[in-house]
Amino acid sequence: ISSSATVAEIQGICNETKTNIANIQECFNNIVSFLQDDIQVQFENFGKATNEYSSSIEEIQAVINDIGHSANVFANVVSNIRGQIDMYKIFQEILLSVKKILWTKLKK
Repeated sequence: ISSSATVAEIQGICNETKTNIANIQECFNNIVSFLQDDIQVQFENFGKATNEYSSSIEEIQAVINDIGHSANVFANVVSNIRGQIDMYKIFQEILLSVKKILWTKLKK
């Protein structure tokens, strides 16, 4: 395989990787949004409603709050993963720059 074919393959892989990373990031954004906008709100609303019931319901509320906290922890983990994806994007851009430099040097 010639060096130009190798560069073309690397470019294709980089482009496909960027697309896949964008898809994964959108998926994580949807998960975080769902957790924050739907699940957490429902747990909060359910927690408020349980205040009207007996002490056994208070125990259920504590469990629901723990679940809400776990959802927040999960959202933070997903956010950290998203940050790592951003770092990976930067790494891909650096790789692309190095590839361009090498390609320029190979042309000479």
